[in-house]
Amino acid sequence: MKRYFPFTILFFLLAAVSAGAGEKKALLFMLDGTRADALLSASTPNIDSVRFGTWADGYKGAYSFRAYTNLDAPPSSATNHVAILTGVTATKNGCYQNGQTSAAKYDEYPTVSKILQAEIPDFKSAWLYMWGEDGEIQTEATYIGPPQEDAPNVEDAIALLNGTFPSKAGERGSKWTEGDDIDLLMVYNDGIDANGHRHGFTVTCPEYMNYIEEVDRMIGRILEAIKNRPNFAGEDWLIVFNADHGGIGRTHGVVGSQNCYTVPLIVSAKDISEGLMKGDPRNCDAAAYIMKHFTGKVPEYFDAKIDDAAPVEKRVLTDSLIAYFPFEENVEPAVGDFAGDDGFIPREYPADGRIGFALSMKDSNPVYFGRPDALQFGKDRDFTFAFWFRTDQIQIGSSPFLGNKDVDDREQPGIVFRSNTISDHGNGMGLMINDAVSRHVISPLEYHPDNQWNFAAITYDRDGDAILYLGFPDGKLAFVAERMGESEDMNSLDWYLGQDGSGVNENHFTGDLDELMIWDRVLDCEEVYELFQKGIRGEPINQ
Repeated sequence: MKRYFPFTILFFLLAAVSAGAGEKKALLFMLDGTRADALLSASTPNIDSVRFGTWADGYKGAYSFRAYTNLDAPPSSATNHVAILTGVTATKNGCYQNGQTSAAKYDEYPTVSKILQAEIPDFKSAWLYMWGEDGEIQTEATYIGPPQEDAPNVEDAIALLNGTFPSKAGERGSKWTEGDDIDLLMVYNDGIDANGHRHGFTVTCPEYMNYIEEVDRMIGRILEAIKNRPNFAGEDWLIVFNADHGGIGRTHGVVGSQNCYTVPLIVSAKDISEGLMKGDPRNCDAAAYIMKHFTGKVPEYFDAKIDDAAPVEKRVLTDSLIAYFPFEENVEPAVGDFAGDDGFIPREYPADGRIGFALSMKDSNPVYFGRPDALQFGKDRDFTFAFWFRTDQIQIGSSPFLGNKDVDDREQPGIVFRSNTISDHGNGMGLMINDAVSRHVISPLEYHPDNQWNFAAITYDRDGDAILYLGFPDGKLAFVAERMGESEDMNSLDWYLGQDGSGVNENHFTGDLDELMIWDRVLDCEEVYELFQKGIRGEPINQ
């Protein structure tokens, strides 16, 4: 049954709708199963044009490569699709896993399309999808398509945008009348997720990465259809791209795995704050952007919200670099006022380093840094570590790259960056961070001990999260994020390279290290990607 606002509220709503640059329109495009790192590493010029607001004149872009899925349910499709469309997560809407889509509390927490259909006269929306369970979401859209593959859904989307979609009955009693003009177009894309399940959710999987680039071409056609609309100059569009979940291996149901939770969120409109999103963006925030775009406000009961964004500050990579160890036959830093203690331990410096020479770590010969002021991050300093490593053997146990805490002490404050065994054919690069009140373990990113150079980095933002990076020899960069919350003092034991803070862990890292770099600021994702690409090209950071 259609519900009506009292006249005064309706007048305010319609005033909000008519205000602004033109007639309000929106596209929500869900990239099912898309990891944020895969989107950054793939070639996606059309998605990038939305991210930077360059897809059309007068538009701005805001984005995050560290958005999160629902944290009150496993990373399944159903719980996230329902949250994205209702603006509330599982605790409220009741959809905790696949199979519960139809039973969600839509009467109490309706979808954004249902709200807008009921409250804005002549509002037209369409819901196009492939996964059958999505048809059970009570979108109440003007047209609800039958489940079909990505390609025909894209053709239908283009037809809806250019006014050639025929009169047709849809699912759940919906019907489209040819000539009607679309206001909200919601498109679910399935193929990225399907390739992840078939081949692997990772930046090193060609099939997964290739399909992301194919989807970008589909999006390019949809953007062209929007710009070719006869009244486009008088319209005010909102474009939203997000993902329901990421993945690890060939699944996305691993509870607690940041590989499955770290997803992108990209928004473009004329009147948004542009740049990198701050705070804790989530995929369900799409609903907040849609409601704000059409009505001027976000419902108070929403879990979805709109985080501030700020333009990316263009900085040279050496800004706030407090230490740089090129390991050119010594452990003396090229940047920084503290040095590693070479002691009396004989060291080897292979001439085939990532750049120049490297440092060989074997026979329990860690580099001792002590407790220099530069590495006392306390409870309020941000930081970034980055380096290159290679090994030809499976590491034993939790083999530390570097740290200032005992890896076996669960309560001790400090940091351990480690290479731990995760299978009989691979290692996982992981991170343990403790402070006085919490403990975080970032699940490992897998690499193989094939004697090739890999890139490793960790950024820590006191106001946001920690991001763990792993760069592969083919130039692809993987990363995952972990929400930190409030942090306390992380100063603890002495700092070691090739050991944890105890200095005596029997499972030390065995392999070669090169180009160790430390900042007292957070490098954003694109800066880390630039740093990684410089290393791939054999360029030192100060070149």
